[in-house]
Amino acid sequence: MIILGFVLIIIVNGLKNAKKIIVKARTNYVRMTMAVIVSVMIVILFWSQAKYAKLELISIILLILFCGFAPEGLGNNQVFMIGSLNSNLAKYQKIELEPEDKNDNFTRIHFYIRKNNSTCLVVKGSVETTKKYFLTKTNCSDKVQVKS
Repeated sequence: MIILGFVLIIIVNGLKNAKKIIVKARTNYVRMTMAVIVSVMIVILFWSQAKYAKLELISIILLILFCGFAPEGLGNNQVFMIGSLNSNLAKYQKIELEPEDKNDNFTRIHFYIRKNNSTCLVVKGSVETTKKYFLTKTNCSDKVQVKS
């Protein structure tokens, strides 16, 4: 029962953060499909008749589905990603932008915490649009670099 409570707190917090997203990340259909497949397999393999076992199983399934379907993106001075506890852009030393595709529909953003330690997010929009977002909506315009 306690596990279900913690999972619900995580989901509610994630949904609150989703409302703050200004620039949305590209939808990851592979992650969504894998979340559904893993959830179904867990139900098939571990379903039992015990009441508390069902609650724990439902908690785990909800968490997996939330991680698969949770929205990601950029907000005002924040980056919202699964697994990121501190979403403040100020903690990153460098933010590097590069085009994801030839049509310039998506931009890959590398957030460098240290020299060789980075996390990545792919957002909708061209490199110029994303750079303009960082220049106008954040305090981190000095950290942004465009990789060609």
